[in-house]
Amino acid sequence: MAQVEYAYNDSPNRSIGQSPFCIVYGMHPRGVSELRDWGKAEMRSAKGGDFATEAQAIHEQVKQHLQDNNIKYKSRADLKKREVNFEVGDLMLAHLRNERFPKSV
Repeated sequence: MAQVEYAYNDSPNRSIGQSPFCIVYGMHPRGVSELRDWGKAEMRSAKGGDFATEAQAIHEQVKQHLQDNNIKYKSRADLKKREVNFEVGDLMLAHLRNERFPKSV
């Protein structure tokens, strides 16, 4: 099950253009080769300010990607939309459900 979760978190999402792990943590998840203990031979650390700047850039990129996709989806949906204009005196059917009118206390 862990392999499935790793594969999902590491694969880019079509809607957001990034992997879920990258959006949350600002980097791609570590691969198998990165999990082994290097001892003191290699110690990597990012400064908090640099990390925050990179994370903010990723979030802005994802936000822009989502907005672009929403515009694209809306334009596709609007192609199938038809406008209906009513004139004074036209008859129409209104379906009112009970849940729209809650009982008063």
